[in-house]
Amino acid sequence: MPSNNYDVIVIGVGSMGSATCYWLAQRGYEVLGLEQFDIPHEQGSYTGQSRIIRKAYFEHPDYVPLLKRAYENWEHLETLTGEQLFFRTGLVYFGKPDSAIIRGVNNSAILYQIKIDHLTQQQAVLKFPPFTIPENFVAIYEHDAGFITPEKAILLYKQEAIKAGADIRTKESVREWKKENNTIKVVTNNNTYYSNDWL
Repeated sequence: MPSNNYDVIVIGVGSMGSATCYWLAQRGYEVLGLEQFDIPHEQGSYTGQSRIIRKAYFEHPDYVPLLKRAYENWEHLETLTGEQLFFRTGLVYFGKPDSAIIRGVNNSAILYQIKIDHLTQQQAVLKFPPFTIPENFVAIYEHDAGFITPEKAILLYKQEAIKAGADIRTKESVREWKKENNTIKVVTNNNTYYSNDWL
């Protein structure tokens, strides 16, 4: 295979891109990851040293199966690298009993048997003294929530992707991409690459 032809080209090797490069490479695909900055860098949405992860997703319970798989994948990466990425701290939600957040957390927890504790306002004041909690609020404590260290996770995924055979190139920005016949053409500031059209 010519050096500029790949099965898959991933544009942006951040939190999603680095994981994509790893999982595709370890399944045997020829993968190119293109990142216009360093890996990691400070221009991405993942920056900030920590990102919350939780299972009782109040936005919609349809997210919960994805989150359960995410927990499994973080554990896989920790086992693979011997590095800790997930820190189980627990997470507390405050709100009125009929608020969207409280109702949403309860709904997800009931549907997917997620371990949570219900606290009255008085119990929450005793358990979480740093917070001033209105009298008409309740609290829910989610045991398995915590945070991920995103920069470290991205760096580890990049390293494991390379071990699995992925070609990761930094400081290479994409100028254009387009479909030509049955091929995807990607033009960067340094080169032109080609990938299969899977659609």
